[in-house]
Amino acid sequence: MRSRALHLVLGAGGAALALLAGGAVVSSPTAAAAPQLVELRPSASCDAASILRGAGASTVAASLRLYRLDGNAAARVLPRLRACNALRLTAPDAVAGTMSVTDLTDPLIGTEWWRAAIGVVDLSPPGPGKPITIVDSGVDVAHPEFASRASIVTLNAQEPAPLGGVHGTAVASIIGAPADDVGTVGIYPNALLQTWDAALGSGTALQTSDIVAGVLAAANQGPGVINLSLGSGQSQLPIQQAIETAIRKGMLVVAASGNDGETGSQPSYPASLPHVLTVAATDEQNSVTSFSSRSRYVDLAAPGQNITVATALDDSWAPEAGTSFSSPLVAGAAAWV
Repeated sequence: MRSRALHLVLGAGGAALALLAGGAVVSSPTAAAAPQLVELRPSASCDAASILRGAGASTVAASLRLYRLDGNAAARVLPRLRACNALRLTAPDAVAGTMSVTDLTDPLIGTEWWRAAIGVVDLSPPGPGKPITIVDSGVDVAHPEFASRASIVTLNAQEPAPLGGVHGTAVASIIGAPADDVGTVGIYPNALLQTWDAALGSGTALQTSDIVAGVLAAANQGPGVINLSLGSGQSQLPIQQAIETAIRKGMLVVAASGNDGETGSQPSYPASLPHVLTVAATDEQNSVTSFSSRSRYVDLAAPGQNITVATALDDSWAPEAGTSFSSPLVAGAAAWV
């Protein structure tokens, strides 16, 4: 049995330290040099959008008037925009979500015990229905679990190797692994499954701008369900705005509560945002797991320990644990009903 984990710690001044499985510590650039998110007011005494584009800014979300600007360019341009009262928000495009898997210490389970626990063993799932979109690390669509699956849509490029796709592939298999005599069966095997890779180029760390783009891409395909098996200890206003936009378009947003149950269950975002369906994790005894966050924002609990998932590391399957795997069970069930 293998175990792996990736954790993100936000240090003073916004610097991020990523602790990888091999033990190496990598320090990101400081917040001062980081690309900036710039949100414009509806009206200003200057053509702020043209000024940003002239400085090389890229559009993150036109509906939010949200742009991404190089850190050096921001230092030159933002004073000018501030002078003409054009700025609603400026913030570093910081890492706002990580995808973690709690180390598994229990023996490998050969059956999907959660199917009986949540009462789907004797039920026949419907056809494709409303889409379920996972905003995650992408899905390895060539994995044996998905190679013959018809109803899987990639909303952007997927980057499954070497680390990208591991988390997203696992989450996708819980929702929609088909009943095809290969691997496992998801809670909603015939679901119309969509995937947005929000970890392009990094594999594991998700930038605010990529999460925003994924949520809005899903909302534009809606109505349906969005699964967010990711979280951070700090709330990012652009992500909240994107989620509110999705909800207004008829989307149900489901998020993992976090794996901080043994360290105080501090609020995690987006799980702690209003109108997000927040999911904690239970074990085979129908008890809340020790690792599951127990914040007051939790709405439901679902199986999240000893969950057999597809792994993109070697085209195999392995048992995993974490609220990351409870959330997609609820998202899949919600799309079903």
